[in-house]
Amino acid sequence: MGHALAPRRVLVVARWYPSYDDPGRGSFVADHVRALVDAGTGVTVASFEPAMLRGEPATRPAIGRLAAERWRAAVARQEALNVPGSDGPPGIRGVRVARLPVVLEPGERPAEVEVDAHADPLLAFGTALAAREGIDLVHAHTAVPDGLAAARLADALGVPLVVTEHASLVREQLTDPATAAMVATLAGPGRRLTAVSDHLARLIEAGAGLAAGSVGVVPNVVPAALFAPAAAPRGAPDEPGPTTLLWVGARKASKGTDTLLRAFALALRERPDLRLRLVGRAPTDEEEQRLRALASDLGVAAAVAFDPPLPRAGVAQAMRGATLLVHPSPFETFGMVVAEALLVGLPVAATPSGVEAILGTDGATGSATSTRRPCATASSAGAARRACSRRRSTRTRQRRQGSRRARHAPWPRRRSGRRARPHPRSRPCRSPSGRAPSSCA
Repeated sequence: MGHALAPRRVLVVARWYPSYDDPGRGSFVADHVRALVDAGTGVTVASFEPAMLRGEPATRPAIGRLAAERWRAAVARQEALNVPGSDGPPGIRGVRVARLPVVLEPGERPAEVEVDAHADPLLAFGTALAAREGIDLVHAHTAVPDGLAAARLADALGVPLVVTEHASLVREQLTDPATAAMVATLAGPGRRLTAVSDHLARLIEAGAGLAAGSVGVVPNVVPAALFAPAAAPRGAPDEPGPTTLLWVGARKASKGTDTLLRAFALALRERPDLRLRLVGRAPTDEEEQRLRALASDLGVAAAVAFDPPLPRAGVAQAMRGATLLVHPSPFETFGMVVAEALLVGLPVAATPSGVEAILGTDGATGSATSTRRPCATASSAGAARRACSRRRSTRTRQRRQGSRRARHAPWPRRRSGRRARPHPRSRPCRSPSGRAPSSCA
């Protein structure tokens, strides 16, 4: 008679993980951890906290060596582990977390230096943990520096390694030949390199010089229960058409915030009742003020709400009260907020960024443009909102359809030589009313 397998002991390595200082950091990693725990896997998380050296440049190396030596001894102790008593920052109830200090010089650093700095405390922590209770698998999130540092630990322990890439920064990292060569080693024997989407997997294969199919695809885990559609009261009349366009994320030009504000200005000319709600924050006060000034210059300040970040339950509630999620990002490795919106049943208007695999191209759950121009973004938002309006009498069915799309999105599995589906066909540049705006050129 066979014996049941004991729950495996997994060490998750991720500098992106929720903390008191940044509760939203790495929530997608926490989702993965929760799924492992729910499946009966024993999980310990090793995260990183930068410790920046100060003082005179001539004395920093000696100070850094002394600090690293003392922290190696500290993280090897059982007391280095924290066990949250409830869900939320700094993690998940009952899942142990170690915050490993990483000694770093100020300024830009080569990837090799970054990896060395992260591997130093990780090796001390991981080897001590393995000696106390064993580790069966190391799972790192992002290749540089987490995955490469975790590779050294996995080799030292003789256990398998899985690395999941989430970061859009990998595009820039792979332009450096030395970094690309290091990333390629993560697809070697005893290791599995994965990405959260098919287009990201292809990008890594091309950038690291790997054969087609070398990088697997494991999409992000989305907490379906948290983003469940709102239940309409039995016998309630169809709700009036709301006019709130919702955006969730980091407020900065690289996420398309400027494009969104300009597109909203075009849409507002045709639909003065529209309102735009921006949930998130800018990386700096200067960037926040610049975006507010842009909204004022465009004449839309009174119709735009610059709201602070919300906990995920608050984001889900905001989605349930919105008409449309607008997603103007030029590039996404996965598109977590799009998947969350579709689970809620909220239509999405997006630019070509990689979220098309979730959104689809049939228009059932939203609309995607073929360009990133403001007028095209306004057109996409208008098309998605009109589709929503036409189906107002079957709003519950629409929510279920969006939720189904998010749950059963056609995630492509990597196969050698198989080509990915192209971006959706170009759509006419039209305003929400159907007329071409005068500035659509």
